[in-house]
Amino acid sequence: MLKSRKELIELIELGYDIKKIINSWDPIVLMEFCPEDEYEAEIKGIRNLVANNRNIDKKLLGQEIKKIFRYYFSNDYNSEKNIEENIASKIIEKSKKYKLSCIIPNYYDNENIIFKNEKEMDIYINLYIKIKEIINSWDPIVLMEFCPEDEYEAEIKGIRNLVANNRNIDKKLLGQEIKKIFRYYFSNDYNSEKNIEENIASKIIEKSKKYKLSCIIPNYYDNENIIFKNEKEMDIYINLYIKIKEIINSWDPLKIMDISFSNEYSYEIKKIIGELLKNITIQNLRKEINKIFKNSYNGLYKIEKNEEIEITKKIFEEYNNISKS
Repeated sequence: MLKSRKELIELIELGYDIKKIINSWDPIVLMEFCPEDEYEAEIKGIRNLVANNRNIDKKLLGQEIKKIFRYYFSNDYNSEKNIEENIASKIIEKSKKYKLSCIIPNYYDNENIIFKNEKEMDIYINLYIKIKEIINSWDPIVLMEFCPEDEYEAEIKGIRNLVANNRNIDKKLLGQEIKKIFRYYFSNDYNSEKNIEENIASKIIEKSKKYKLSCIIPNYYDNENIIFKNEKEMDIYINLYIKIKEIINSWDPLKIMDISFSNEYSYEIKKIIGELLKNITIQNLRKEINKIFKNSYNGLYKIEKNEEIEITKKIFEEYNNISKS
């Protein structure tokens, strides 16, 4: 829990110091043609790990850096010997000037994946690679001709996590979830042939049989455990997230948007959507927004009731417009 605005600013500044180190290292060689926030998820993971473990040594941090990059980039990440330890040393040195004592609840971009050993992590990564081959070969949105081969990365991770968590899933249920995942990400651009998802599910289940995973991956759909009853509900969620993100980032109750990552409030936005989907009243939504931000930022969140009411009205208006459309 962050105790003061000073600590919040330190956390953000630590992130930027780590960003300079990671971008300079550029382990996937992307900086020449990608935006400077390309490694944002990895940097946030490392930042939160360092903030949570102030006495971490370069060997352990190096191992975690390797895990984070292998998690996000799989076989595209091939590092030189001991490079992660060298990077870890630079990060630890930079972090010494910060006196952080907060606990940041998550890293790996909101996934708390615990691997028992490196072998289990390799299995997890290899499962991703096999599913990637199947999905890219299928190419449901017809993108492979002109897009990079990781175009379906989020969808593949969603399917992989679902398979890892449900080892006895059948082709019918997995097929339904594959359809939901692609509809979640591509909305009306996704129009599949009849039963195609079931066929794809069969291939994935067959490939996954040789992997003996015993870890629990807590979430999917790009790190969320969201179960939609139907496609309309899924569309509502997607559009709600986009609109509420605009409202919250514009409001910026902690006044950090000019110095922090664009998805800094993503946790709070998802919590707000969760409350909206319970058919909450506008009065109770205002109270829940207050609780959500206070739980995240403790005494740093100091917003007048009238301001919360105005934000709640905007959110409620967007919810009504989207749910009725």
